[in-house]
Amino acid sequence: MIEKLVSWLRTQLDTHTGAQVKTPALRIRSSSRFVSARVGTEASARTDLLDAFLHASHGRLGNVAEVHREALERDALFYGRLSRWYAENGAVRDHNELFVAHLLTSPHPSHRVHARMLMQRLRVYQVSRVVKYVRETLHFNGRALKRAV
Repeated sequence: MIEKLVSWLRTQLDTHTGAQVKTPALRIRSSSRFVSARVGTEASARTDLLDAFLHASHGRLGNVAEVHREALERDALFYGRLSRWYAENGAVRDHNELFVAHLLTSPHPSHRVHARMLMQRLRVYQVSRVVKYVRETLHFNGRALKRAV
């Protein structure tokens, strides 16, 4: 899976504004979330999200939710593309659920349509976890959530 991710990411970095990060990332676990420490450049939302894929959250969506929220705010186009790739190739179910939850609450209409398509791939218990997370953590109870379920 890592090899597929690296090759896909290289193609996305070449086609999307050329924003390549050349400094290595050091990940430090601070209580319930990961903090990124970079040498020489500011932390990139892309690398933070990709680093989060390497850590299992063990069913606790809040551990990596902040990384997903920041990635969607900073680079919405990349986040949408990465969600599609991860739905096909990703292994950690928590990230699939977080992609759906954050895309459902996105201000972009295309993200909400994409989230409904991704939600169809989820199992019933995963859909219930997404709905619970969106309502309790993101405080969103809009029409997009009701239509998706």
